[in-house]
Amino acid sequence: FGSSKKNFNNEIEGYKDLIKIFKNDISKYTTIKPGFTYNNNKIYAINFNNNYYVFLEKCYKTLENIQFTTKTLNKCIKDIIEVLEILNKNNYIHNDIKPDNIILCKNRFKLIDWESSNYIKDQSSTFVNSKNGNLVFNHPIKFYNIGMPFIMYKYIYNAELITYNFLKGLTKPELITKEVEKTFNKVIENYKKNKEFYLEIADSYSFAISILYLAEINKINNYNKKFINETFANYFIYL
Repeated sequence: FGSSKKNFNNEIEGYKDLIKIFKNDISKYTTIKPGFTYNNNKIYAINFNNNYYVFLEKCYKTLENIQFTTKTLNKCIKDIIEVLEILNKNNYIHNDIKPDNIILCKNRFKLIDWESSNYIKDQSSTFVNSKNGNLVFNHPIKFYNIGMPFIMYKYIYNAELITYNFLKGLTKPELITKEVEKTFNKVIENYKKNKEFYLEIADSYSFAISILYLAEINKINNYNKKFINETFANYFIYL
């Protein structure tokens, strides 16, 4: 749905927003860092000979390379929620939260891939747009906002799920899908009354699904479920 140039520009626009939001704490909460300084300006990315480069903190562990325990999963939850709270206060969303976009850097879990990030007021109004995020970790109400019927979402979701090999054999995502089908009409009723609220909590929903995924593949039952329960309650989902 995009090109290298378009994706690169989206990523840089996200960086500009995040630097305004996090200010001097940008390196604490993200992997974003300048590669060098030119004319007293910090350079975070360059386009040279039609090649696109971004400068980021070097991190060593993606989530599939971590053997999570209850302690490490709870730390992941704490670190990411802290970022989500800051973004929420600034009416900003990452817009593409999934396990692939969380990474461990030294002793802190961070979100990466800000290509889809946006201020809520600027959320895309068309489906064919790279700023809409993925289907698998999002509630369909997000795509309902841009005119995608629920039946179409289900069809595309099933096709997309096949491409997510890491989800095969897991029961939680399938269970969530069934719960979503049962509660979708209730969510629509509330969504029509307060569209912005459901966009505000879109990241929370995606992260809640991600937590369930991480807990299941690491066979962890004893972890902090408060965030998940409170998030799902807004969608009338009860596990």
